[in-house]
Amino acid sequence: MTNITGLTYEFNEYRKMVIRDVNNYSAQYEYDGKIKHKGAFEIDKELHKDPSMRIVPIALSEYFFNGVPITETIKNHTNIYDFCMRLKVDSRFEAEWHYLDDKICIKKLSKTTRYFVSNHGGALYKRSIGESKIIGVCVGVITTLFNRYEKKTMSDYDINYDFYVKECNKIINQIETKQLSLF
Repeated sequence: MTNITGLTYEFNEYRKMVIRDVNNYSAQYEYDGKIKHKGAFEIDKELHKDPSMRIVPIALSEYFFNGVPITETIKNHTNIYDFCMRLKVDSRFEAEWHYLDDKICIKKLSKTTRYFVSNHGGALYKRSIGESKIIGVCVGVITTLFNRYEKKTMSDYDINYDFYVKECNKIINQIETKQLSLF
């Protein structure tokens, strides 16, 4: 075929592939067992990409390639930064954190804010400048701001582990449902 089209083929042999779609997959190479992660499965993202919720691809990799239950990976993980997410607003918005302290309080935030989903805290919003439009961020869950590192035990951060388990299960359900429906 190469002499007809001038194209060469590239291929790899994989021991296992987990595919959500063409841009989101993990593949374990047959020859050395290393795992390549892309998209939603990417653990070590490049600096210009949003590294939010790194715990999700870590737990997915452990689940699909080592058989470790999602809940076990998430609850035993000890790096708080892997649970953090990033809120970044441009010049059209202001970021706010609404919380209760005997009354409703609003804290104005910087253009970039780090936070995680917790069992206590407040709610994040983006308010459009010059308009009365307010948009919820991470709607339906409580968040804790984490712009400044505080050394604590993992249990003292009061992370909402169920939120992260659900995020993993959303991806697992897309994959396992599709792959099972092929047969």
